[in-house]
Amino acid sequence: MNLELSPRAIREAERRDRWWRENRRGAPTLFQEELRGALAQIQREPESGRPYQAKSGREFYRVRTRRTLCYVYYEIRRKGIRVVALWSAVRPEPRL
Repeated sequence: MNLELSPRAIREAERRDRWWRENRRGAPTLFQEELRGALAQIQREPESGRPYQAKSGREFYRVRTRRTLCYVYYEIRRKGIRVVALWSAVRPEPRL
């Protein structure tokens, strides 16, 4: 299934990857590796994520990376999957 990242998701991924590389010298590529795994899972099994209803009323799914604690928010569309945001699992929920 086709998978695309929104401009917001790309910015957030780049920012988190940069932070992880600068601050987690013992595992500088861990975020990138976990994100890659999460995206592969979403692409293979789109409905494997947990349903999530945003305050706006829109419905999404989300999966969480195990060690880097990042939620990947996405929606399933007719043309494929669109990742809309990446967000820390320890912060208040994002505005979607």
